Amino acid sequence: MLDRDCLIQERLSAQPNASIPHASESWSQCKATYRLWDNPKVNAEGILEAYKSSVRLELPR
Repeated sequence: MLDRDCLIQERLSAQPNASIPHASESWSQCKATYRLWDNPKVNAEGILEAYKSSVRLELPR
């Protein structure tokens, strides 16, 4: 699930002012975004924590 979220975040951050349908390259990508966010296991805190963890891994020590 984290991999899909990363792909979605990359796509949406490339066009931050675009709607989800416009930022998606296809209808299936658009639908996948809505399905991911509709998943009861997915919440804003979890997405943010995964992002923070990935940034920490990339920071130089």
